[in-house]
Amino acid sequence: GQRMMAILRQKNGKPLAFERQAVIIYAAVNGYLGRVPALQVGEFEQKFLDHLDAHRPEVLDSIRKAKDIASQTDGELKLQLQKFIEIHGWA
Repeated sequence: GQRMMAILRQKNGKPLAFERQAVIIYAAVNGYLGRVPALQVGEFEQKFLDHLDAHRPEVLDSIRKAKDIASQTDGELKLQLQKFIEIHGWA
């Protein structure tokens, strides 16, 4: 509950784009935030989005264009979440 509330909070005047919201909500509902302390969810969110921007911007582009997480994108998103969580010690 606390983690979901944390990801749903947006900064005033700076709403996240659909594709950025989608990947964070995807991470939460699929259990990837399970080991992330509730107080670090905001940090996870920003760092993971930065990670995708730097390493797999096509994932965000695909979601933005399709307005959905297609099966190919789903597989890459899972892979990137697993890598990111391991790198940052939340595995």
